[in-house]
Amino acid sequence: MSIAEMFLLGWAGLVTYFWQREVWLHKTFMRATAVVIDDVVNGKAKFVIVDDGTTKTFTIEKVQ
Repeated sequence: MSIAEMFLLGWAGLVTYFWQREVWLHKTFMRATAVVIDDVVNGKAKFVIVDDGTTKTFTIEKVQ
């Protein structure tokens, strides 16, 4: 096995690892988003809009 083949094998392994990590992070983000949406729909959380004069942002707060 040549140096070039070893490099390409290592590169393929590294890129595959990063690709699979991004897939996992995306799935985790989607699940967390679904939980927040479910809480808002069920009345357990609410959106709060904050206007500081120049920009508007929002936060999500749990309803007690």
